[in-house]
Amino acid sequence: MEVSGKLLPVDKSESTTDPANCQPCSKDGKHVPAISYCQVCAEFLCPSCAKTHRNMSATASHALRENGDMPNPASALLEGGLTEPCKEHPGEFIKYHCPAHKKLCCGHCIVQQHQGCKMNIIAEVSRDFLEGRDYNTLKANLSDLKEELGQCSRDIEAIQESTTEDCLKDLDQLRAYTTDIKQHLDQREQELSAQIYQIKEEKQSTLNSLATNCQSLQSKCQKTTTQLETQESNSNKLFIAANRALEQTPGLQREVEELKHKMNIPQYKLTKDANTKERFSKLDSKNIRLIRKHFFSSDFITDVTDMTLLPDDRLLFVDRNNKNVKLMLLKQDDCSSVELNNDPFGLCVLPGDRAAVTLPIPGKICLIKTLGNLSKKDSFEAGKGCRGIAYHDGKLIVSFQKKFSSPARVVLMDLKGNVLKSSEDHSNRLSVFQRPFNLTANSKHSLLYISDCGTNMVTELNIDLAVVQTFPLKTKPSGITSIGDTELLVCSRSTNAVSHIDTSTGQITEILEGKDGADGQRAVQFCLETHLFKLGKDNMPKQYSDNDLKHAIASVRRGHLSMSKAAKEFCIPRTTLHDHVNNPDLRTKTGPPKQLSEEDTQAFVNFSLYCAAQHLPLSRERARCFILGIVKKSEKPCLFNMENGPSDEWFRKLEAEHHAIRFRTARNEDRSRTTMSNKKVMDEFFLFWAAQLEKTWSNYKASTGMLHIFNCDETGWCGKEESKVKVIAPRSGPVKQRRSWLFAVSDTGYVNTEIFCQWFLRGFIPNCGKERPVVLLMDNHDSHISLSLIQAARANDIVLVGLPSHTTHLLQPLDVHINGPLKQKEQQDC
Repeated sequence: MEVSGKLLPVDKSESTTDPANCQPCSKDGKHVPAISYCQVCAEFLCPSCAKTHRNMSATASHALRENGDMPNPASALLEGGLTEPCKEHPGEFIKYHCPAHKKLCCGHCIVQQHQGCKMNIIAEVSRDFLEGRDYNTLKANLSDLKEELGQCSRDIEAIQESTTEDCLKDLDQLRAYTTDIKQHLDQREQELSAQIYQIKEEKQSTLNSLATNCQSLQSKCQKTTTQLETQESNSNKLFIAANRALEQTPGLQREVEELKHKMNIPQYKLTKDANTKERFSKLDSKNIRLIRKHFFSSDFITDVTDMTLLPDDRLLFVDRNNKNVKLMLLKQDDCSSVELNNDPFGLCVLPGDRAAVTLPIPGKICLIKTLGNLSKKDSFEAGKGCRGIAYHDGKLIVSFQKKFSSPARVVLMDLKGNVLKSSEDHSNRLSVFQRPFNLTANSKHSLLYISDCGTNMVTELNIDLAVVQTFPLKTKPSGITSIGDTELLVCSRSTNAVSHIDTSTGQITEILEGKDGADGQRAVQFCLETHLFKLGKDNMPKQYSDNDLKHAIASVRRGHLSMSKAAKEFCIPRTTLHDHVNNPDLRTKTGPPKQLSEEDTQAFVNFSLYCAAQHLPLSRERARCFILGIVKKSEKPCLFNMENGPSDEWFRKLEAEHHAIRFRTARNEDRSRTTMSNKKVMDEFFLFWAAQLEKTWSNYKASTGMLHIFNCDETGWCGKEESKVKVIAPRSGPVKQRRSWLFAVSDTGYVNTEIFCQWFLRGFIPNCGKERPVVLLMDNHDSHISLSLIQAARANDIVLVGLPSHTTHLLQPLDVHINGPLKQKEQQDC
């Protein structure tokens, strides 16, 4: 730039007074003198280009300097491309940068707003900006944002895929359940289907919105990155663009964080309603309800031993292994906690936004505040071994396990720990409890219910702690909760099931089977308004080997270590070690040699998962061939039959040992077929055509006495047909398979009107016989409906019957009995 008192250095090899040439024309190899200079484009223009420049809408507003007012070519060169207009003063160019305010300025900005600031001249500071730390940091931040957005996009796609699969699973369960009582539940099934689709549409709408936002943010990041890369040849413009990108980056980061937060979408699962299952004799459509089951567990939740529901969709639960109590806001999926010094176990709600928590080892009951953030208030002595706890009418009911008190008991105490009554006061106390870990209270009827995993019973007590009745269970009960006046829900840690008990009749029903539960269920809650299960579970992985268990058992039996010290030293749960020491049958036994080594088995599992990911899952027959190939290649002795390969029992054991895989059916299900496959549609179709064909047949009855019915359909092997062969695949996620060949009967691979009419005239009519009437069943494909076809059918006394849309998989005889089995056989042999 020009400085007062100094002269610009002049290159003697070139005269600064030489006339400038038109720059646009120079690009075409022409040398035309310039008469104008565009200050915005920083270009010299000839008369023709100047005229074009003024006429174009994009450059009509640019200021042109004519003839003597044009800058010297050398001084124009010194401008170095600083032609970015100032936002506040559009007539001025940006030439300075204020580091104090981090703002790009023109000359007017300096005079009006930055007189006291130390300014940087862009032409000077931009020389090393490309290699500087600020530019590299900016590019790194943009790269990180692009990676996060890419991960968000992949997560959204995965959730969309699982959403569709969950919807299909729920519909399958619903249809399987309604087959037993379908005559009473048709109307209710449609309502539930609408709810399921509504859930899917709501989630799909949210996910589509998230996907759009994610794509928008990706576009912004890509645009900013492209702008920077295009300006890297000009350091001045690069400096300006980079500073603008720095201003935009915090906003992009905030939007990405908001996007990631909104991706926490709740998951639902359909299950049966206990009231409906036990009252089949008094069926009513209102008895069927959509029950949503929610499992919660993550890295920060390891052992949920008790829980309770609070108003405003809040869930308060005990996290035993982390030694705290957590409060989860279900709608926001937010969680707060309060730390305790010992392992907590039982939990109950008290008046005044408080809760009581039992601490079995020190034998104390801790009171915490539940309003707002959780916090400890005070504690009092209760007695070692306190486990379950409940509140009723200003008093606490606390259970004690047998290990710390002999015998195990249930006591009634005040809020200061003073014992008022005990189950020991009754003569039958010795035969009632062994391990009463959980309990609940029915305040309306002043009754208590104790879950005892030692006796496998639920015991009902009155407020005087006298036994009223007992409910024996087949499994070890754990968490228990009261719903309604006479109903209980009990979860089982041993079978992962949830049982329903009607205390008025004594009837016990398993409403969640073991295979549908979560591993290690310790607590259960049920909301009558939303019909939502909350199942607390033990998420602790196995941290010991079989050898560790053997050494721990030997140490305890020889008296070298106590039970607690051995459990701590070998990282084995104390209850597990206790069971193995006292029950020798539970100890690990050496079985027969494995038919495959651990490495070969894991390799086969990984290969199966890879094939499923490529939509080419392995069937049992293909898996047998692959395993036999492994055995022959290893040349090791094996127990397999080398002709038939692994047995079905071997595959069942493989599935049980490796939870990543499971034998499932690969299929492609059409949503429209799901909608049309109901009793109402089928009844209307058969009733209508029964009446129509009765009239048709009556006209020919005297002559023939017989109705001839044919069915036509076209088919092809294009990979869309549903496979009935089970293949090895991951336990969750879609299972698809790809076909490698295509068969067709036309140029396009699909039937058309001309081909179908030719088949009808030359193939069907000459071969359907001379007896009439003839009925031809077919689907309502566009190629099957034409004027020439209908005229030919009427002329030959042929009745055309169209099947309802999307029902051919049930009503089309060729699909069900010929084409389907043919494709099934082809899949097995090819």
